[in-house]
Amino acid sequence: MGSFCRLPETITRPQAWERVNMRIADSFRVVKLSEQDFASLSGQWDHLLERSQADPLFMSWSWLYTWWECWGAALELELVLLAAYDQAGVLLGLGPFFRHCHRTPVGISVSRLHLIGNAWRIQSTVRTEYCGLIVDQKQATEVRMALFEALLKEAWDELVLCDLGHSENEHWRKLVLPGKGLIRVPRTRDSGIRIDTRPSFPQWLKGLGKNTRLKLYNRRNYLEKKGQLFHGRLDSKAMGQFLQRLNSFHERRWGKPCFDDLAIQFHRGLVNRLHGHAGDIVLSEICFDGQCVAVQYDIRAGATMYNIQAGFMESFDNKVALGTLHLGYLIEDSFTDPGVENYDLLAGYGKNTFYKSHLNGLPVNFYTLQIARRPLLRFMYQCQALLPQSWRKGLNRIFRL
Repeated sequence: MGSFCRLPETITRPQAWERVNMRIADSFRVVKLSEQDFASLSGQWDHLLERSQADPLFMSWSWLYTWWECWGAALELELVLLAAYDQAGVLLGLGPFFRHCHRTPVGISVSRLHLIGNAWRIQSTVRTEYCGLIVDQKQATEVRMALFEALLKEAWDELVLCDLGHSENEHWRKLVLPGKGLIRVPRTRDSGIRIDTRPSFPQWLKGLGKNTRLKLYNRRNYLEKKGQLFHGRLDSKAMGQFLQRLNSFHERRWGKPCFDDLAIQFHRGLVNRLHGHAGDIVLSEICFDGQCVAVQYDIRAGATMYNIQAGFMESFDNKVALGTLHLGYLIEDSFTDPGVENYDLLAGYGKNTFYKSHLNGLPVNFYTLQIARRPLLRFMYQCQALLPQSWRKGLNRIFRL
């Protein structure tokens, strides 16, 4: 995980912004929705999602509402769901946030607004990527400004924006520029890889390095000569058993399960909502001589197949990288599916190396930043920026800033 080293930026509000804001106020109505509204918003939410450039999986109602069901009450979070409507009552934008208040070890109370989907500095949850606002493409700039103005009227000391994609990060940069008395504090930048699956699979395979191609594809021949190799998909009804097996593989490899109880609850709930609605769950396994040696969990939403998680028997065969081999099957399936245009490996590194960088894909960056409004916190972050990066990280971890 990489970190930014830039100084926090102090931002002032130009008069032109006020004039634009007056015009926006006449065009849109922004309201804060209740949890009951959230629960019943599925159809309108996903219709808006189709008209937006927001991520079709992570910003879907199915993903975010299931996340909220699992962690909202458990972490004592307060829903701050902003919805922008035009004068005819058509939903044009959504700002999915929650509020969390905590007291630092030095006694400072901090009220933070977070995008729904991650609980940064609160507790580990399933990771939500490509986060951001959901806005109708035809009026994107105006709707973003309307939601941001509504956000400024909420009570908060800091705004936490986790795992923004590049374009969303740039949108927030433009939004925050006119924000009065704000400090933008870049936190981390993670990397992922997205593979364009519109060319042919043989063409893509040919572009890989020799060793990568061997691990991802050619080792199939080696295993087929040694025994009975099988790769297939499981019915989504087998999700419970599948997650148990995935956890078992992870415990042996990493010393802890992949998903805790709430994460299992999340994925079991998600499979019920996504099926035939906003996406499809893809559960697959590799068996050798009748024994399951690897599993992989993918989700298809829109024209993208997302690689969510995988597990495998680490001590299977020294010549075979089972995780990479399994990945090869799913990538090949995506190339042969005319409805899939991208295979997204998402953020994160391997156990020892950033193996994704060898897969002939396009790099994707994910940005996490804070926007501080409270004067004391703005002062603290400005002072912090003068310290070495390692000191800043240590202080933030100790004081939960």
